[in-house]
Amino acid sequence: MDSGLILIDEFRFPHAVFPLNGTDLNAEGFKYGFNKIKDFLAFRQNSDAGLTIIVTPDWIFACLIY
Repeated sequence: MDSGLILIDEFRFPHAVFPLNGTDLNAEGFKYGFNKIKDFLAFRQNSDAGLTIIVTPDWIFACLIY
C-alpha cells in the first residue's frame, strides 16, 4: 500500500497497521502514524464508531468498532 499502511488479509473488518521505526518512536512520529490510520479508516469522533488502538515499539494497530 502506497500510504505505508499494512492491511491484514485475514481481518475482515476496517483496520490498519502503521510500522514504526526507530525515528518514529517519539510524540511526532506517533501522531503522524495515528493520523495516517485515522484518515485511512475515515474515523470521525462524532460517528457511531469507536477506535481500538494497540501500540508496540514496532507498530501501531487500529480498528473501528461499532
